[in-house]
Amino acid sequence: MISTGHSALEMLPDVYISHYPANEVERSGRDFIQSLRGTADNDLPGRFLPSYGYEQDWWCPADAHVEFRNFNPRRLRAFWIGYRQDSTYNLTNRNCSVVVAAALDAALEGALGSRNPWLRLAGLLINPDLWIATMIRNRAASMTWTPGMVLDYARTMARIVERREVPWGQRLLRFLRRIRPPQASNSKAHTA
Repeated sequence: MISTGHSALEMLPDVYISHYPANEVERSGRDFIQSLRGTADNDLPGRFLPSYGYEQDWWCPADAHVEFRNFNPRRLRAFWIGYRQDSTYNLTNRNCSVVVAAALDAALEGALGSRNPWLRLAGLLINPDLWIATMIRNRAASMTWTPGMVLDYARTMARIVERREVPWGQRLLRFLRRIRPPQASNSKAHTA
C-alpha cells in the first residue's frame, strides 16, 4: 500500500480541516500511477474528519506543527464553509493537502497589510522566503500539493507573516558575517 501522508489545519475552537477518502483505498504501484490523473473518473467519495483528537485516536498524532497567530479567522471560516459543500476526494486535485494550502491562503489574505504598503512591498520583494513560497506554489501547480510541500509552504509563510524578534534583514547580515573568511592579521609571530 502506498501512503502519501496527511495534512490538516485546525483553528480552535470550531474549525478542523481534514479531507480524507470516505473508504480506505489500497492501490498497487500501477493503480496508484493511474490515480494521479486529476480527472472525474478518479473522484472518490470523501469525508471530513471532525477533530484532531479524533484523527489522532483513529490514525496517529501529527509529526509536525506550524502555528500562526497573524491570520483572518473570518476568511478561514468562510473558505471552510464553501469547501465542505462538496466532499468529493481526488488524490490529485482535491486532497487533504490541496484544501490545507487553499485554507492557509484564505486565512493569510491581508495578513501583511501595513500603514506603509510600498515599504512592505519592497521588503517582501527582497525577502528570500517570498521567493521560496513562490517556488513551492509553482511546483504544486505543476504537480499537486503533497503533505511535505504543504509543510514547507506553511513554515515559509509563517516566516513571512509572523512577527519575529529579529527581522530577516538582520538575520541575513549575521549570516553573511559568519560566512565571511577571517581577515589575515598584519601582526607577525616572533619565535625566540
